[in-house]
Amino acid sequence: MGKFLDNYSVLFLPPSVWPVFDHAVEIALSYCLNNPKKKLYIIFLDTAMRFNPSFLRYDFFSRYEAIERYKSIKNLFFNLNCEFINPKKDSQKSNNYSKSIRKISKECALNSIQSQYKDTSIILGGDKTYEINRVSYDFLDGYSFIKTNFANLDNLDKVILFNGRFGFYRGVLEFCRSKNLTFNCFEYPMQGRKRYLLSKNSPIHNLNYRAKALKKIADKYPISTKNKIRIGKNWLKKRNSQRMGFEMNFSKNQDEFNIPKNIKNAREKNKTILLVLNSSEWEWAAFKESRTNYFENQFNTFKWLVEFLKKNKNIFLIFRFHPQFAFRDLIYKEKVNGLLQKINKEQAYIIQPESKLNTRALYEFSDLILTFYTSVAPEATLSGKKVLSIGPSSFQYFNCCEMIKSKDDLKKRLLEKSLLQKKQISNNKKNTYLFFFARCFQGVKPKFLKYDKHRRAFLILKGQK
Repeated sequence: MGKFLDNYSVLFLPPSVWPVFDHAVEIALSYCLNNPKKKLYIIFLDTAMRFNPSFLRYDFFSRYEAIERYKSIKNLFFNLNCEFINPKKDSQKSNNYSKSIRKISKECALNSIQSQYKDTSIILGGDKTYEINRVSYDFLDGYSFIKTNFANLDNLDKVILFNGRFGFYRGVLEFCRSKNLTFNCFEYPMQGRKRYLLSKNSPIHNLNYRAKALKKIADKYPISTKNKIRIGKNWLKKRNSQRMGFEMNFSKNQDEFNIPKNIKNAREKNKTILLVLNSSEWEWAAFKESRTNYFENQFNTFKWLVEFLKKNKNIFLIFRFHPQFAFRDLIYKEKVNGLLQKINKEQAYIIQPESKLNTRALYEFSDLILTFYTSVAPEATLSGKKVLSIGPSSFQYFNCCEMIKSKDDLKKRLLEKSLLQKKQISNNKKNTYLFFFARCFQGVKPKFLKYDKHRRAFLILKGQK
């Protein structure tokens, strides 16, 4: 490794065969051109990670493509103040680490594998032990790599890393946290291909951080509130009619609008109709800042709700599984199903993930809606109904939903009158559109990275393609 200059930064590339690799090149170019006196070390990790989520176990084609893509970008940086590093796996694995670091490495590895396989039933010591151990060693490699190779921390400007949740990257992130080093995490855009996500001193998967960033966009973006609302409204309409980016669109397949007889009977008996919409457990559990408050996870919330309903017979529960549970986290889904079977059949109706029953039709028929971090929550407020959300969530500062403060607060809100005043409904709608405006404009718009009509990426650098 070259001699340290007065200031330097380190960028850890994402898997090269993923589209976010293009954004990493954009970030590296921007840094080098804006900071010519600061050296940038660019770290290629495809062959250094024991568990590379972009490779199948015997996928030699992807491995070859990854190395070729890495080689292809070097010419872009030929005259810039940077150095490429291709580290090897740490043969020492887990030697010389404290118990706390080893514990975090195991927790990170478990969540990473649960997320990779979309299966929260995976446990330590189970049938994915081999994969969990590999990710745990990757974590320790990351922690050790930056600790060993970049000892001159006083001159370290920043660390830039992909995602921050997975294996090697998480190890780097935790070392940065332990030393109070400045770091950025980047990720592929939530919608479309243009605006990549970029966080500062926070992992991407921190809902509290994301909520503050979105509210700042809604408040500070230099156009009128009226235009923000118009853009948010149009963007939401477009989002519900087609797939945008990697987010799947389930609503277009929900073409059944007839409310089931059991639910109608509950309405005729003047029961309060409570609609509960669950979300995935694997996406946000890696960092405690994003875990379900007061209950730790959604399943504990459902356990509390089952006991609550036993004492409050006038509330009728509609439980709608998120559609992705039709093909993901199936063991967890059955665990939730088994729990909900304990509720009296005359007091609950369970809608399985395969159902084509339209969720918006359920909004209209319900008195009260309970959600978690899903963006369906602010959308549900457009029906004029009261929406409760157990956070943290990305919309928690927009005042479009009622954020639950404690278990007692949840109980109180479930029992109080659910009708909203017209002014509150109007405010909720306005704030919902502002939230979706912020979603639309979140992230950093690339300066060099462009896409052609076939969605192929290219760079415009010094006026040349």
